[in-house]
Amino acid sequence: MPPPCVIETCKRKSRALCHCCSKNLCLDHLKEHDDLINSQINTLVDEINTLDNQLSTLNVDEVIDKCRQKLDKWRHDCHIIIVRF
Repeated sequence: MPPPCVIETCKRKSRALCHCCSKNLCLDHLKEHDDLINSQINTLVDEINTLDNQLSTLNVDEVIDKCRQKLDKWRHDCHIIIVRF
């Protein structure tokens, strides 16, 4: 005999086990659960694609050069402060 659906208000027997979360669900709640997971996955896929686009357009040499310029300016400014004292 299958276990009951994990949804507390549901009195039906489970008909499937969700492989994502290991919950026993009746067919109606499995459909709802699947729809929810799919909507979350679609959002995650969109975020991953956005991040991938940002990373693919990133110019590492340019980032390093900007950081080096900031560091050189900081070093120069610190040297001036030290010389004044």
